[in-house]
Amino acid sequence: MNYIIENKPLNIEFENSVINEIEDKIINKFDITQEELSLLLDYICQEVRYKFTTDIENFSYENKCDKAQAILSYYFDDLGIKYYPCMTQHVITNDIVGHSFLVIEIEINGNIVHYLIDPTFRQFLISEKCNEKNYIEHNNMILKTPDPGYFIKDEDISKLIPFIVKGYEILSDDFAQIYGDLFYNTKTGYTTKEHKSMNGSVYKNSFIKGHERLSLTRSELEENGLLITPNTKTIKK
Repeated sequence: MNYIIENKPLNIEFENSVINEIEDKIINKFDITQEELSLLLDYICQEVRYKFTTDIENFSYENKCDKAQAILSYYFDDLGIKYYPCMTQHVITNDIVGHSFLVIEIEINGNIVHYLIDPTFRQFLISEKCNEKNYIEHNNMILKTPDPGYFIKDEDISKLIPFIVKGYEILSDDFAQIYGDLFYNTKTGYTTKEHKSMNGSVYKNSFIKGHERLSLTRSELEENGLLITPNTKTIKK
């Protein structure tokens, strides 16, 4: 399968004891560093990807976003981290490519930080779905567009590659605009292909209000071998 951007997913070995310690700190309301949070997010995004395949470098993750969102949501719920389940057609606008992702809210160094987490985004970078031929028009009205990857600007590629590889990124206004615009430009019903954009703060404010109903319950995830729970044994209920 060819991709418009080389984006092999992160694939590293983690020390369980290190991940356990970070989980334990979060659950017990101790401060964690930016480095510790990045390590935890690297870990959970990789674990989510491995729930769907052992060949994470060649798997597209098409139609896996809903399950990924549910897996992540219950994991962060166990850690006591606030999360916002989002669906593009509800937090951006209607008549666009539908996709589920997650935003989390956590305090680092005394500051509230939001992260957008989307380990299945690479499904929108498949070459055959990201070209002009994917437009379908009727009576000058756009009925279908290429996938979001088609709308990546050259100047944004370097900003998107780390996100695509790792599966998450700090939800700054700048990144919110880049991410949001990719889906906004898949909107149908228009008569023009001119680039559409919204201010990043508008996207961000909408994303941190996401309240999508999860597609699977905790028990359904467990029954299907998809549930990921913290390894620490000090979970407080």
